[in-house]
Amino acid sequence: MESRGIVSATNTSPYVSTPPSEPTIISPYRSERELSILGHVENASAMDLTPEQYDLITSNRKPHVAEASEHGWDYSQRRRAHAILDWLYLGPFTVLRDEKFLKEAGITKIIPVRYTPDPSARTIFNNIGANAVTRSLGITVDPIDIQSDLAFPGVFNEAIKKINDGVLAHAASHPFRQTTSDGLSHNAKILVVCETGNHRSALIVAAYLTAMFNMPLQDTLLYLSTKRFSADLDDVWKRHIITWSEILQARRDVRGSPAIINTSGGANKRTLDETSYDDGMPENDNIRDTAMDTSDMPEDRRFVPFTDTEDMML
Repeated sequence: MESRGIVSATNTSPYVSTPPSEPTIISPYRSERELSILGHVENASAMDLTPEQYDLITSNRKPHVAEASEHGWDYSQRRRAHAILDWLYLGPFTVLRDEKFLKEAGITKIIPVRYTPDPSARTIFNNIGANAVTRSLGITVDPIDIQSDLAFPGVFNEAIKKINDGVLAHAASHPFRQTTSDGLSHNAKILVVCETGNHRSALIVAAYLTAMFNMPLQDTLLYLSTKRFSADLDDVWKRHIITWSEILQARRDVRGSPAIINTSGGANKRTLDETSYDDGMPENDNIRDTAMDTSDMPEDRRFVPFTDTEDMML
């Protein structure tokens, strides 16, 4: 009697009927050690900045240090804004009414990150913007509107440009001040806010650190949490930063590579037969079949990864 042969197999994990969950991204704890970051002019091209503009914004690539406060973290500090970089602050929208802080910090531009999934809904959060205090101090308010948390990667460029443009515009209209023996610096101060200063605005600041300093995710999270301990990004937002970092690296690779010269009118486009195997190599059916897989090829020329075989018989 003939019977069908069955190849036995053992599953290495239980079967599930739902898609697998993505692994959790562990955020580093607040570090007790000093964390220093340093700018590199190679990062300028990824953000359409000239080396001179990059050096001006970063105060000639001055190192920035984050170290844990000897006094620890108090819950009330969530309501304040904190300096993440010499020219970049992060905090809740309530500081927009704090005239004393805005004056003492020398804030020159405010970027509110407004969550507006429903433009018709008029809430206190999606109407964050200029008020009597900012107008009396002459502070520019330039908001970013987010329609969905999934839309963040699409606004990272816009947000980073708003921050850098704010620095460059202020530096162009105000006298420089000497800060180091290496050159001149600016005194622009950009404040990024959202409802709490811990979520959406923190994500924008994390994207800025990633772009300006080419920092890996774990270093970005550690530096940011050391500067503002209440900053909190969920796993979806952390993956936005990973994706953003990969996009930036691709830009650096492309813009740092030699230009491709297009010489039209030169050699004719190679035919399929010419691309199926290397010049000087004996024609081989396997090479010919695997060189290209296109839907418009004749049926007998398409690459088929699997072929039907007769069942094994016992």
